[in-house]
Amino acid sequence: MSQAERISVIVPVYNVEQYLPACIDSILAQTHRELEIILVDDGATDSSGEICDQYAAKDSRVRVIHKANGGVSSARNAGIDTATGAFIGFVDGDDTIEPEMYATLYADIQEHSADIALCGCKFIWHDKVEIRNGTGECVVYEWDQGLRDLLIGEKFEPSLCNKLYRIELFKSIRLDINIRVNEDLLANYYLFSRAKKIVFHDICLYRYIRRANSCTTSKFGEKQLELIEVARIIKADMDRKLPELCDYGTRRLVGAMISIYNRSLPYPAYDELRNNIIVELKQMRREIISGKAFGRLQKVAVVLMTTSTALYRAMLWLRKWQYRYRHV
Repeated sequence: MSQAERISVIVPVYNVEQYLPACIDSILAQTHRELEIILVDDGATDSSGEICDQYAAKDSRVRVIHKANGGVSSARNAGIDTATGAFIGFVDGDDTIEPEMYATLYADIQEHSADIALCGCKFIWHDKVEIRNGTGECVVYEWDQGLRDLLIGEKFEPSLCNKLYRIELFKSIRLDINIRVNEDLLANYYLFSRAKKIVFHDICLYRYIRRANSCTTSKFGEKQLELIEVARIIKADMDRKLPELCDYGTRRLVGAMISIYNRSLPYPAYDELRNNIIVELKQMRREIISGKAFGRLQKVAVVLMTTSTALYRAMLWLRKWQYRYRHV
């Protein structure tokens, strides 16, 4: 393969010594052999940094960056800044990928002259495996439909990790190091907005390992409020630049507000936050109910929440809807 076909795989590494060897081994096992694997040691305090160095000593495709701790976005930015491939992919240091993932995504980009390719995912819990979609179909999107599906969130995971990007998309795009939750969605919003064509190959080639103490499974806290902050940033940008699609930015904001309302319910300290969410949803209620961009579950949730919060909470409890509404 030529230099132009190299894929730079960026792996942020922080205190994942237990999982890191399996992660790196799964990348080295890729059937697409022209790889540059950039392991970014983000100030790890366990043996993760040493593990990175050991792999670099064994395989010339592995490079290591040791840096002070700055968070996952800072680590990914450091990798982007030094990447030399024609394409960029991301893998988290505690996840693994199927051997054919990058070969599949690369082939999809080449076949359809796309800028981004993405695949389905498996979520590995301690007691179960959850498959998201997995229909096997391959769908080509123009940028606007791809952006809509990203914001709707029913087909596409917001993560950077199950995707392959042309490096040109990152010319003026970096992750916001001040955002700690949903930073991937914000970055993908800008990347998808810049892409001309996107390919979704719905086969599950990325394996997310769900740990009890990971940020994705941790208890509700202040940083979770960034779900709403990110949605507001996206909506404001769409209102200015993409008015024809701005309803989908509003849909994402409404989904974030419902999600935060639900997740905060066990915590009395967030009563004021929940009251403010209800007030804002009441102001948006007519737009939501009549809007074509909004899903049925969102409309039902908003009607219940703005009519009777007691009824809404009872329905959540009785029908165990909370998990579903987290994904509206």
